[in-house]
Amino acid sequence: MLKTNDATSCKQEDSLQITVKPLPIVIASTADTVTICSKGNIQLGSAGLPSHTYVWAPDTALSSSTAPDPTVSIQNPTQTIAYLPYTLQATNTLTTCKNTDVVTVKVNP
Repeated sequence: MLKTNDATSCKQEDSLQITVKPLPIVIASTADTVTICSKGNIQLGSAGLPSHTYVWAPDTALSSSTAPDPTVSIQNPTQTIAYLPYTLQATNTLTTCKNTDVVTVKVNP
C-alpha cells in the first residue's frame, strides 16, 4: 500500500500486487569442470522437470541439444588439452522464467 500527502494535505492511496516467480533449477553438471579422454563420453545435466524445456549451446558433440541430460562424445586429435564450455538454459513453460548453468568439458588428447 502506498500512501502520499501532497502540498495541499490531500491524501492518496494506491496498491500494487507483485508476484515473484522462482527461477528454474538448472544443473549442467555436479562439477564446474568434467574430464574425459579423447573419443570418450560423459553424461551432462540431470533428469528434466515437467513443464520445462532445455537448450544446450553449443550443440557440438552432444547426443541432443534439447535433452536435459545429453551425452557428450568428442575426439581430441591434438596433443594439447581442449576445454569446451557448454551452457544449459532451462525455461519453465508455465512461468516463462529462464535460468542457465555452465559446465566445461576438459578433453584430454
